[in-house]
Amino acid sequence: MEVRTDKLPTARTPRGRAPSLPCSPRPFALLALGATLLLLGCGSSQKPGPRSSSLVAGVRAAPTPPAQLAPAAAVARRFATTYAASIYRRPLPNLPALTTAVRRQLEVAAARVPAKRRGRRPYLDSLSFNIADPGRLQVDLGIADGSSPPFSIGFTVALRAGRWRIVSVSTPE
Repeated sequence: MEVRTDKLPTARTPRGRAPSLPCSPRPFALLALGATLLLLGCGSSQKPGPRSSSLVAGVRAAPTPPAQLAPAAAVARRFATTYAASIYRRPLPNLPALTTAVRRQLEVAAARVPAKRRGRRPYLDSLSFNIADPGRLQVDLGIADGSSPPFSIGFTVALRAGRWRIVSVSTPE
C-alpha cells in the first residue's frame, strides 16, 4: 500500500474535534510590546533639576562666565601681590582699587604689626577665588615670610560704579 505524504490524515481528539493550531506569534509580540511600553511609562522618574530663573528679574540663569570676571581677578591679583609684599610696612604703599573704608582699615592693621616683623620680606603664598555672585568675587590670600607661620586674609572684590574695587578685607588680629 502506498501512503501519500502530501496529505496526512488530521489527528482527532478524544472528543472528536480537530486540535486547534497554535496562534501565530504576531499577536503575542504585539501584546508583549504594549506591556513593555506601559511598564516603561510607569517606572520611577528622576527628580527634575533646578528650574531656570531666567524670567526672574535680576537673577542669572547660568553661571557667570570666567571672561566676565577676568577684570575682577586681575584687580584681586594686583592687590594681593602688592599687599602681601607690603603687609609689614608702615605707612602702606598706594594699593590698587581700595575703597576709602578699606584703606582706613588696612592703615589701622599696619599700626598693629609687631616691630620684629617689620624687617621681614613677606610674599604671596597662595591665592584662591570664589564667585559669590556676578558682581562679587571673594578671595583668600595666603601670606608667608619664611619665619612666621603662614596666615591668610580674606577680601572681597565688587563691581562699584562700573569699576572693580576692594570693598572689604578681613585682616589678622
